[in-house]
Amino acid sequence: MIKAVVFDLDGTFYNRTILGLKFLFRHPLHFHRLMRFLRVREKLRPLEEIRRQQYEILSTIENKPFDVTKRYYDDLIYNKLFSLTPKARKDAMLTIGKLEAAGYKLGILTEYPYEIKLSRLGFHESQFQIIINLEDYGILKPNPECFAMLVTKSQLEPEEIMYVGDRLDTDVIGANSSGMRSCIISKKKIEEADHSIRDFSDLTRIMNANC
Repeated sequence: MIKAVVFDLDGTFYNRTILGLKFLFRHPLHFHRLMRFLRVREKLRPLEEIRRQQYEILSTIENKPFDVTKRYYDDLIYNKLFSLTPKARKDAMLTIGKLEAAGYKLGILTEYPYEIKLSRLGFHESQFQIIINLEDYGILKPNPECFAMLVTKSQLEPEEIMYVGDRLDTDVIGANSSGMRSCIISKKKIEEADHSIRDFSDLTRIMNANC
């Protein structure tokens, strides 16, 4: 039986396209460097100690000192971008409330610092008993260690955890390989996931069937 529901943040609780458009409108001259950062980040996904490596690569690409590059991208991503995080989907807010009321342990497994994002989304840290920022450990999903940490922190068996995300290559594959139940939010059905849903109201239905 599922005892905990753990969520990815980016793209799961809100539409990535909306965030991208807001950033493009607010900071058009920096948009190409945001895309550069995200491309570098994806290339580093299989590796460890990604935080320093991403700045080393970017400083080489831009032919600028490491410290200058780090200050620029820290402000670009962790300040400018994060501060534009949209409100969470309405159905997500309702679903979190219902899962809380039902007594499920709730969690966040994210690849970026979460404090600003949770506030912008409309959530409070106290709503989640498990919160892991993978950047603190220098690794990214689907590294098995990401999900092993989640199991350890939850004090549950893998099969007692439902992991909800929006990407097949990171969220679904990572959860499946760890023995967790996987759920993906997608407009099209993803066969590899245990559950493929279009919105959060479907997650409520799935969890009601778990009782």
